[in-house]
Amino acid sequence: MAKRALFVLTVLLVSALTSAAWACGFATFTANADCAGWMAEGSLILDEYESVELGYVVDIYHDPDGSGYVFIDRIMGGATVYNTNPTYSFSGTYGMDLCGDYWVRVYLYFTCCGSYHYMLEDFCFYCPCNGEYCQDTPGFWKDHPEAWPVSSLILGDTPYTMVQLMRILDTPTRGDIRIILAQHLIAAKLNVLSGDDPLDDIGDADAYLTAHGLLMGPHPTGSDKQDGVAIKDALVAYNEYCPSTIPCDGTAAGLSASAPAGLTSGAESKSWGAIKSLYK
Repeated sequence: MAKRALFVLTVLLVSALTSAAWACGFATFTANADCAGWMAEGSLILDEYESVELGYVVDIYHDPDGSGYVFIDRIMGGATVYNTNPTYSFSGTYGMDLCGDYWVRVYLYFTCCGSYHYMLEDFCFYCPCNGEYCQDTPGFWKDHPEAWPVSSLILGDTPYTMVQLMRILDTPTRGDIRIILAQHLIAAKLNVLSGDDPLDDIGDADAYLTAHGLLMGPHPTGSDKQDGVAIKDALVAYNEYCPSTIPCDGTAAGLSASAPAGLTSGAESKSWGAIKSLYK
């Protein structure tokens, strides 16, 4: 699974779970979900039970336009877990190509000791739509001329060939904000032409280079330099944007803190957070 989206939660419950009040339950639980798929593994406490039916539900939510997550699919399954080897391991893929922002809930459940037990964890992540996770920096474009989508660009109001642009990328900046800005402007324009989102600050950078020139005249100083620095910082943030994990902010439609719709949790159910709080 992609390391960028990797977030694994492992909880080892203390020996109190093996007391008379906890003749069965979850002993360990590890889960993960990212663009490549999902997994859950661990072990159960089954002191007084020969076996239980352990089920899983993987709910997939998608936010296609930034307006909030909506439910799009559910994966269900399970297996018998025996007290002679009370371990479990489930994993799978989604059966679809993921593109954009996703929220995946991995949920495990079983019934024993007269109550319903479950563990769950939520994972939010971004999946690339064009095979790339990140926009690219000036260093990338300097080292990968074969990836350039065009052979010329306009910086400010002046056209430059690819050879000239490569020279700009290789020029020592020596504190000249115009050269620093031009290098990031080259990268930003190549990123946009490669399919990334447009950026208004690109127009501001062109206007700045038109006003101050690029490879001639004195370096901008004072407020003129600071104006260039502000535009450069916006281009840097754009060129270095590399989404992988995103916050799970509670906006998924129909997502509650307990059992997924269609499953009934009993009065003795314990949420992952509730169980952890018992042993703080």
